[in-house]
Amino acid sequence: MVIADATQRQTHATVNLADASAVAILTSADLTNIETGLAVRESLGDRWDEVPVVLRVFDRDLARMMERNFGFRHVRSTSALAAPWFVGAALGLDVLETFFVDQQPFLVGRLAIVPGGGLQGLAMQDLSARTRVVALARAATGGTLEHPPRRGTRFQGGDRAYLLGPYDELLDVLRRDQRPSSS
Repeated sequence: MVIADATQRQTHATVNLADASAVAILTSADLTNIETGLAVRESLGDRWDEVPVVLRVFDRDLARMMERNFGFRHVRSTSALAAPWFVGAALGLDVLETFFVDQQPFLVGRLAIVPGGGLQGLAMQDLSARTRVVALARAATGGTLEHPPRRGTRFQGGDRAYLLGPYDELLDVLRRDQRPSSS
């Protein structure tokens, strides 16, 4: 462990930044991470394009600005990763993982198909093109796993679907699965 100012060239030499294959800057202070990232970029010089530098920046707008204006390719907001997780879980999705593809949050989750809900009887091919059912545990056969289910496979009440897709599209699938209200 080295305790030093991470914005200084002598610190970069001490930690052998010149030979680093990747750099992660993960303090709890956005401005410290940004200042350190800019110093690391300068120290890397010609290697900047080949060495991934990951910045943890809480503020999403600030993260986007660092990517857009300063050429950082790996700026991640912990709140942006966590928010889809909490919202999905609050709405009934058993969230297994969140990640980003470019700036789009994706979720991997498990959903119990509501008997009589909006997904019962729906075929896999009728979901959004970017939402994938990667596996389906069939309730009728004691949880037998279909991996991957065929496009014509239909959801049945009690099945457990393992879904992968953009955050907003998986939330649409959750809303669609709700049991219709009786008026």
